Amino acid sequence: MSVAESSINTEAGNFRHVPPPIVLVTGANSGVGLGICKRLLVQLCDANPSDALPQPFSSFHPEFKPKFANPKRTFPPTEDPWNDIPGFHVGRVQEGPDREAAKRAKNVRDNVKIEIEYVDLAMVDTIFKFGQLAKTKYPYISHLICNAGVASFAGMNWILCIRQLMLAPMAALTAPAFYTQHRGERSVDGLGWVWQSNYRRILPLLKACKHPLGPRVVWMSSLEASPEHFDQYDTQLLQTDHSYEAAKYQIDLISHGWVESDDTKIRHFVAHPGVCSTNISSALVGPVMDLLKVLMFYVARMFGSQNHTISPYTAAIAAVHLALAPLVFLSVPPRIQKKAPENPCLSCQSRVQQKVKRPHVRYGSATDAWGNPHVQLSPIKQYTAHAEMGRALLSKCEDRYLEVARERASPK
Repeated sequence: MSVAESSINTEAGNFRHVPPPIVLVTGANSGVGLGICKRLLVQLCDANPSDALPQPFSSFHPEFKPKFANPKRTFPPTEDPWNDIPGFHVGRVQEGPDREAAKRAKNVRDNVKIEIEYVDLAMVDTIFKFGQLAKTKYPYISHLICNAGVASFAGMNWILCIRQLMLAPMAALTAPAFYTQHRGERSVDGLGWVWQSNYRRILPLLKACKHPLGPRVVWMSSLEASPEHFDQYDTQLLQTDHSYEAAKYQIDLISHGWVESDDTKIRHFVAHPGVCSTNISSALVGPVMDLLKVLMFYVARMFGSQNHTISPYTAAIAAVHLALAPLVFLSVPPRIQKKAPENPCLSCQSRVQQKVKRPHVRYGSATDAWGNPHVQLSPIKQYTAHAEMGRALLSKCEDRYLEVARERASPK
């Protein structure tokens, strides 16, 4: 987990009265989580971050055409998040062509604090301890990006792989059905390992989320999330051969369940990184086949797929957009809003609560054929049919959280 605290002031104006963001990113040691941290740092170095601009789906500007950043500024940084930020690298302040931008980058680097916390998501005790640490160590958490998760992959069904590649090559490269997964794995706490690591670990962190302007929670889902493997009676995903897809679909349902039931100021969003190459597949098929897979991803992109982000840095754009963009640019899922009285003179009267119907969507990282990134919307599959099950699952998880919290609070 990585926590970044930013307190940035510019000469253009004093923003000290605005509480600085404190961003918590889970699973930030590698892959998409590390890409999110790097991309967020790059964007903060710009006075007008490109990832905060309205995307093509935004109802705020329906004719908006995304102006992609200079390709020289969008390639993945190296392991040091501060290295390779062209034009803004602190070591190039004297050489950079844009002195104001370089000055701002130095200001960002001098004020941002990056802290790394180690948490085992498969152990309830460590999760609760970190939740308590977050409450006491930080005055608030303004952004929680729930990226960490696991997949219990066992190997590949090569016959099924060849068959899917021949019959549906784009689907095979986007949502492969030929990975085999372990069944019935439990954590040291006796809970479903995949379920606990992908969702159960979030509840203690949600309790630490608070911010004067309302915190944002970004849930990282997947293109492979599918209701096909969702079973309302198998909450902990112990009886399925596709626990990863089911866990991600649970996240789709539960995140919107939070939106509809949460009476706090927390704003929940669902994002997915597209199709990204990480070290997970390399461990399954080896470096040679992994390189071949990446080359096929580029072919899929050239044939029109917008889902193949490939690079973790590019795959991070959806999460960073949700963290930085003004709410007016986002198509927010359904939540309770207050209806203003028709007569402004009657503003003192009690306001009527009403449901505002908006689509249940995910914000996905995407690219064009040349790798220029943007964000696109996709609907949550069969949400209406499974919404009630999602709310029941949310209630069950909340009850379990309260039970464990009481057990930990009671004297031994």
